Amino acid sequence: MVLDTGATHTTIDSNALYLLGYDLKDNIGTVQIETAKGIIETEVFEVGCFYSLGQTKNKFQIQVYNFLAHGIFSDYNGLLGLDFFEGTRFYTDINLNTVTMP
Repeated sequence: MVLDTGATHTTIDSNALYLLGYDLKDNIGTVQIETAKGIIETEVFEVGCFYSLGQTKNKFQIQVYNFLAHGIFSDYNGLLGLDFFEGTRFYTDINLNTVTMP
């Protein structure tokens, strides 16, 4: 995952979600989002538990997008949006490439 402070919502690749055991037909809806390349439609899923950077979010809604089908080739399976950090404080150190959550 990569941290994207410009993203309001956490988004992961649909292939990663499938490999985690989720059935891709079990989305709870769709939403249109604005990206640097324009507006796209993503599916929304509620995952039982989402863990990153030492933080756990239960019943967390994530947006899911098929990266490969849309020509996105990345070393990352998704991005952490600001919704993941709701209710927390975090600090980024650009020089050290670190994120700290006291």
